[in-house]
Amino acid sequence: MNELEQIKEFSFEEYDRNKVEETFNSIKELQDDADVVWSEWIKSGMNFKDSLLVDFEFYSADEKGSNLLKDTLEKLGYKVTLKSKRCF
Repeated sequence: MNELEQIKEFSFEEYDRNKVEETFNSIKELQDDADVVWSEWIKSGMNFKDSLLVDFEFYSADEKGSNLLKDTLEKLGYKVTLKSKRCF
């Protein structure tokens, strides 16, 4: 099973339903923000062929899921650094 299939098949059954909904809402907010940023880039003359350096930060309560995402991104050619950070 390749990495993208593993991500698609990842089971959230063991997670608190509220946390899953929070994650979904966070992803939706990120997509909305990305649309706004892309609109601004187009206004400044950039297009989809331009290369961009992007910092991407995400939160995961699950180390296995974090490592799976990291491995997948690295296989796609991205430079990835994971930082463990406790938030209380």
